[in-house]
Amino acid sequence: MTRIRLLFVNGDGATREAVRTALARRGFLVTMAEGGDAALESFRVARPEAVVIALTGRPADDRRTSKRMRMLDPTVPLVAVAATRSAEAVRAGIRLGAADVIATPLEPAALAARLRGLVGAGAPQELRERTVRAMMVPVSLYQRIRADQTVREAAEALLRVQMHRMSDDDTDRGRRTLLVFDRTGVFLGLIRAQDIVRIIVSAWRTSARRSAAPGTFLAEGKAAAGLSVGDAVRPVPAIDVHATVMQAADLIASHHLSHLAVTRKGKLVGLLRPEDLYQEVVSPGVADPPARRRS
Repeated sequence: MTRIRLLFVNGDGATREAVRTALARRGFLVTMAEGGDAALESFRVARPEAVVIALTGRPADDRRTSKRMRMLDPTVPLVAVAATRSAEAVRAGIRLGAADVIATPLEPAALAARLRGLVGAGAPQELRERTVRAMMVPVSLYQRIRADQTVREAAEALLRVQMHRMSDDDTDRGRRTLLVFDRTGVFLGLIRAQDIVRIIVSAWRTSARRSAAPGTFLAEGKAAAGLSVGDAVRPVPAIDVHATVMQAADLIASHHLSHLAVTRKGKLVGLLRPEDLYQEVVSPGVADPPARRRS
């Protein structure tokens, strides 16, 4: 196993010694240093392939140490160690340019594996939130329909895309939703299978004979088939493509949305869904200690 040169910055003496012993057993050549000038000198001499920096609670000092090391070699990946598992700890790591933030107590095997993965990746990595543009489903992946087409045509379009055989790289991102536009190309909203069911049930609820006998749904469905898609379209709130992900998430959560329209200069460019957002939970951030993962 290749021995990786590692610089561990900050932390108390007991922590530094424990990390040195545990990682040395796993094939690392570990150099220890306190922050500031000592860390910079150790960085110059040891020429580490990775740096682990324990957050001190003095953010300005930590950033200064990280910035000075990156001026010497911006390609060396940095992992931050936090005393607590919190959003603020991740933000502190992001400000350092860290590739990951790991909460104490440290688990040597997991830390060693993460460091080897970062070094093996070859390219510099930093914790970075994806943008709304990167998360959204592009409008090109969705089927379109006009508001003046019929509910039957919408149902047929949904059936066609759902029954089409998926390729290995098809993530099913646009199969169960149609985008509704008027004749001038203005986006009006969405229509999904539940919207077609909703319009059938709404017509039944207002009928003179509100019977639920066998055959009723078929009859109401056939009657609704000639209605226009405009009667079933569901308007969708919109957000600009340059908005932050938290702004988008707040809208989705506040309005219980399955889709949020993403626009640029008023034109629809994509849709953002809850399932496009929650992946940030499993992206590299604060790594749970093993005991917490199992609980």
